[in-house]
Amino acid sequence: MQSFLNFVENSVAHNASDRTLRSAAASFADSLRMAQAEVPTVDNVSGWIAAMAISGLKPGSRRKYIGAINSLYRDWAIDNDAENPFEEAKRIPISEAEDSVDRVSENLRMVDRLLKVSTTSSDFEAVALFLYLLYNPVASLRDIILLKFSDGIPSVPQIEDIIEAMRSMSRRRYVFPLDQGKKREGQIVRDTLHLLSTTLSAYGFDFGGEFSRDSIAALWIAAALKAGVSLVEIRAAIGSIPKEYAHLSMIQHGQLTEGERLRILSRVADQINDGASRWFVMRLRHGVTPDDISEAVEMLLPELHKEMALYYPTHTVVSLDKKGKRVKEEKPYLPGVLFFRLRKDKVATLFSCIGDMAWCYRWTNAPDSPYCAIPTYEMRAFQRHVGAFSPDIRMELVTRDEPLAVNQTVRINGGGLMENRIGVIRSIRNNNGTRTYTLALSEREFATWTVKDIEEVFIEPVNP
Repeated sequence: MQSFLNFVENSVAHNASDRTLRSAAASFADSLRMAQAEVPTVDNVSGWIAAMAISGLKPGSRRKYIGAINSLYRDWAIDNDAENPFEEAKRIPISEAEDSVDRVSENLRMVDRLLKVSTTSSDFEAVALFLYLLYNPVASLRDIILLKFSDGIPSVPQIEDIIEAMRSMSRRRYVFPLDQGKKREGQIVRDTLHLLSTTLSAYGFDFGGEFSRDSIAALWIAAALKAGVSLVEIRAAIGSIPKEYAHLSMIQHGQLTEGERLRILSRVADQINDGASRWFVMRLRHGVTPDDISEAVEMLLPELHKEMALYYPTHTVVSLDKKGKRVKEEKPYLPGVLFFRLRKDKVATLFSCIGDMAWCYRWTNAPDSPYCAIPTYEMRAFQRHVGAFSPDIRMELVTRDEPLAVNQTVRINGGGLMENRIGVIRSIRNNNGTRTYTLALSEREFATWTVKDIEEVFIEPVNP
């Protein structure tokens, strides 16, 4: 028996003049492929209906599409006594798509105005609080009230920039000064919502007279859709569902690993604000030192120098001189490889001035290839291990003949218990009890370092 998708495609070919069938088939096929499914189920049919509603397709058109595909399914499964998922899905109420979705899209465009607010502005703290909630859709107002500089935060550059900006403004314990300890929590929540609503209205936002934490979550969903995040991933990444996107309740709630969640948060944050600081890698030309780079940038680009952070990991080597005296010397783990943190949109400006002293890694050798940015959580893990380096660690710069794709999925083809499992390479445990980690510098070059296998002291819980 041919697959249902093939049956649909053949039916469209035989009824090429039926525009409704053609459009319905294309919409349904795209949804089924996105769900990586071959057979319609109540869950993925519900997902299709949700996708149509969220895309703005009118209820009348949705009814016609469902009816057309349902008719084909009955013909295809004429000898199949299984439950018809389209009949089940037809019982789902088909309401008007919320008019407020258009308002959400318009408000999302207003976010650019907030990204230009200076740290010296009286609105900056309220704007920073709003952006934190926007970049982190599961953070509640209570989380914001209790957030301290010592607490863990998602490893997203845009969120880290907010924390660092707030840290530079005060030595207080709480990230956002909301009269903690002076007011009750409920009063702080009400005052915070009023502050956000008033501030956002002043910058042109329109929430139709209703404003809540969900109003900000709706903006994140709109940005996620623009970034191409799937509905399944969106549903798994958010907490409560805003009324503007009520159809998401039809999507089965899945689970994300912490790595998957961070990649989605970073992807959406980049869609909202692509100017956050992140880590890049430069290769020093012969005879150039990190101090030379710092001095040149300070002289040629003094404002940029204030924003940029340099990181050149070294270790102490003790040797004996000719007289037998012990001599200590700092040597780099990766000679000539200098890490730097800077806004992505300023990297080109930097190398237009210091291009004779260093060059920046790109993902490929193509001149239009993007500069290679290292994910914050990977850089943090790298620095943590560098800080714990001891004489039993080996580190080297490796160039692969055949590049591996970022986060490439592999099959384990040996080792007994895990044999034939599918996974993504993060680190490699060696036979001698050590573990080798890899940090991608570009598509083909990697820094690798080998340490004793992770002891419990280095393992910490990750906040969701």
